[in-house]
Amino acid sequence: HLATTRWPTKRSGFMHLPWLPQQAAAARGGASMALDTMCEGTLIAFETALAHSADLEESGGTLC
Repeated sequence: HLATTRWPTKRSGFMHLPWLPQQAAAARGGASMALDTMCEGTLIAFETALAHSADLEESGGTLC
């Protein structure tokens, strides 16, 4: 919301990252992913965003 209202011409987004495996184990389950894998995926997302100037306006999820 802040990026849209304060800097409407700037590109922004949100990326959900799961817990680390040790966090998921401590919470007794849940989605998890190794830190190296999250870093690699985040780097690919950033590189892809920089390589393309046009964005899709998509949203997902559920409001509770």
